[in-house]
Amino acid sequence: MENNKHYTVTIYTKNQIGMLVTICSLFTRRNISIDLLNARPSAKPGASKILIECESTESLIEAVVKQLRKRVDIISVSWSCDEDIIEI
Repeated sequence: MENNKHYTVTIYTKNQIGMLVTICSLFTRRNISIDLLNARPSAKPGASKILIECESTESLIEAVVKQLRKRVDIISVSWSCDEDIIEI
């Protein structure tokens, strides 16, 4: 059984009504609780940047990211684990 870790998912999407609800529902369906949610316009006109922090297993995060990448209205998705960050 995998251990839960802290993950950050960064999503760039087309600026459309209901997009945030759609993205959050993907996390909810997999029983992933969102710890932090930040949505704002990106530097590119007509696009938004959504930052989500959560505790989950790597396999569940990979499944959510894979599902997000299938959507036409998602420009890009990336994720990282706090363990991947090097502290100086």
